[in-house]
Amino acid sequence: MSLDPRPIGWFAVARSDELRRDTWHDGVLAAAPFRVRRRADGTLEHQGAIVELAEQNGFVMAWHHPRRQPSSWRVPVLDEHGWRPLRRVIMHARTHPQEGYENSIDVGHFPVIHGYTDISVLAPMRLDRHEMDVSYEIARRLPIPFVERKLIARFQVRLHGLGVAHNHIHVPALGLHTRMFALATPTEPGRVDIRLAVSIAKQGALARMFAPLVHDGVLRGIVNDFRQDMAIWEHKRYVRPPLLVKGDGPIASFRSWSQQFYAEAA
Repeated sequence: MSLDPRPIGWFAVARSDELRRDTWHDGVLAAAPFRVRRRADGTLEHQGAIVELAEQNGFVMAWHHPRRQPSSWRVPVLDEHGWRPLRRVIMHARTHPQEGYENSIDVGHFPVIHGYTDISVLAPMRLDRHEMDVSYEIARRLPIPFVERKLIARFQVRLHGLGVAHNHIHVPALGLHTRMFALATPTEPGRVDIRLAVSIAKQGALARMFAPLVHDGVLRGIVNDFRQDMAIWEHKRYVRPPLLVKGDGPIASFRSWSQQFYAEAA
């Protein structure tokens, strides 16, 4: 059993700075080819699998619908004032966007895969039309030999369909606020491009001196967490109904919510 490789929703197909004027950018979205380019006047043009385009927060977002129906909702644009410029990486995984985002509510894997401890749910999963959000508090031991201290972090995940996650992480002891974009784009069946973009909030003059180092460290940590998850995604099978145990999280409810993003289910 496998998931439909043609989900409905908004998906990142390029960075804004990748699109050169009057030059086509080719790719695959939801198992179908597409082309997009920036015209001489700066506007965007598209062909193929893309139904609509939107450019925001440094990314080109494409609306996909297998029946080519127009968009019924939008991804909110985040205010960039007070935040450092995004640092971005792209990863490629053998998985499906729904499988990746299901990790957001799979509490059982937090300690086993990522080494989180003292996990508590600050706000349980909330489902509202095309949005899902959930908040946690977790602890993680500092990666320093012979140091037993843990850092407490609070993080919120907010999904907009099966292609866009806006996440916020707060580490009170460091006064650190991190914003993360996790954008999952289905390409060939069973393949996903994962675009990660990370920013940290601007702080005082002293903090700004160390901001580049902190920013790099946060990005490395997030990429490492995703690589740990990818090792699971690329070897798991989609089972319906899922075989759940106590502590797995509300996976059945998440999967029920996800059905709205498939044309056949709708």
